[in-house]
Amino acid sequence: MIEVKSDRHGHPSDRPTWRPPPSGTSEQWEALLQDIIGGLSEEQLAAKHRLADERLEMVFEVVFAARHGNVEALNKLRQRWLELEL
Repeated sequence: MIEVKSDRHGHPSDRPTWRPPPSGTSEQWEALLQDIIGGLSEEQLAAKHRLADERLEMVFEVVFAARHGNVEALNKLRQRWLELEL
């Protein structure tokens, strides 16, 4: 769970802090998981995992391109990200 805190001036901080989720029984966690993925087929779950993997890989590519000032690569990655949204 991510909790957004305010800075010393009372404005929301753009640096959220992480705090662990509340503890619970395995049955409660299983119920929560079922609420999140409820009704998805194996194929749909696999597609979501592939999409998440692809996006994570793109994040690394964006960081690499940004560090090297490669604007052309950043524009291509942006377009690829938008295509994934469709």
